[in-house]
Amino acid sequence: MTDSAAHRLAAQHIKPKFLQENLKPDVLHRGVLAFEAGVQHFAGEQIVAFVDDSEKEAFDLGAILTDRRLLHRQSKGTHQLAYSAMAGPIKVNNSMVTNRFVEVNGQRMVMWNAKPVGAVLEALLNLPPDQRTGPVIPVVTPTDADPTGIRAAMVRGEGADPRVRVILALLERRVQAGALDAAASRPLVGSAALLARTLRFGRGMHEGYWTTTFSLTDLEGTVGALFGDPFAERDAESGARVLGFDLGGGGRRAAKAAASSAAGLAATALLGFGWVSLPGKSIRQIRLTLAETHPVAGYRLDAKSGSDWVPAASIPNDGIGPKFAHAVSQSLLKIELLMLLGRALYGNAYTALRSDNRAQVETDAGALLGQSIDLTGFYA
Repeated sequence: MTDSAAHRLAAQHIKPKFLQENLKPDVLHRGVLAFEAGVQHFAGEQIVAFVDDSEKEAFDLGAILTDRRLLHRQSKGTHQLAYSAMAGPIKVNNSMVTNRFVEVNGQRMVMWNAKPVGAVLEALLNLPPDQRTGPVIPVVTPTDADPTGIRAAMVRGEGADPRVRVILALLERRVQAGALDAAASRPLVGSAALLARTLRFGRGMHEGYWTTTFSLTDLEGTVGALFGDPFAERDAESGARVLGFDLGGGGRRAAKAAASSAAGLAATALLGFGWVSLPGKSIRQIRLTLAETHPVAGYRLDAKSGSDWVPAASIPNDGIGPKFAHAVSQSLLKIELLMLLGRALYGNAYTALRSDNRAQVETDAGALLGQSIDLTGFYA
């Protein structure tokens, strides 16, 4: 997307294995979920480095450096520090005898890699506050020369994933053919860019919820396909929908919500009912809170720990929590990509895309693009 001061300084001071471009995507995605603080995709925030100091990828100690802030994780709590708000001096303790830490603005952050992280923060502190952060990059940036914003998205690298590239190409062809108005294409282009950022940097967070490209109806339908009917449901005062699911019982049945939305039908057909399996005995009950976060819907995922509800990704035991939260997120992502493919190809009025009609979808997409196309990535 763009370079920033944090990118340049991290390349100088942070070990290459911790830089975003060198990380395995699933490790980064699980770490983001465990930190309970996703990046701000609608503003174009980028993860620069993920310094994981935990054992066995428990993600309970370490730091995520973005192009505009530091996220520090310690003892199941995450502290956020905006680079623009930093004030000196910065204290770094790199002793082998006592706990290593970086102290900024009176906040002490314990981390094994205190020295390199502290070096990045000290160098940022030497810059004027307005030069410490990366630019705001909306998900869609139309101009007179690029009314859909597709060209700009491609220049930013948001077509790097072949699935997103196909979606953008289909939208561009439909606009060129007069089948889709440029203005009507922009929300879809924005959704494609949002998915590209999710694939690269993990789930984003918006208004306190994990970001999706779903409407609230489609999000609830997909959740129903994954977990069945809830054992408890209520509407919160905030307007959010709260659903409780029992993962310990053997008799889960297909949810009504799954059959009431295109996304729910697609999820059931592609993944099979109840695709997210129980990860051992650590997680028996979960609670999903679904909400409109404008312009899309988002979710929170909690799990029962003793008598308390806690973020599912924070459940310990060899990283079970992050793995389960990641499985849920990846299941949603598969359906998000498939739904957006359908809207890019057929418009909003279409039936759910199923694995048994993949050949027809490939034929239709190939006819629009003028070349044969393999959509395995959407159905894998």
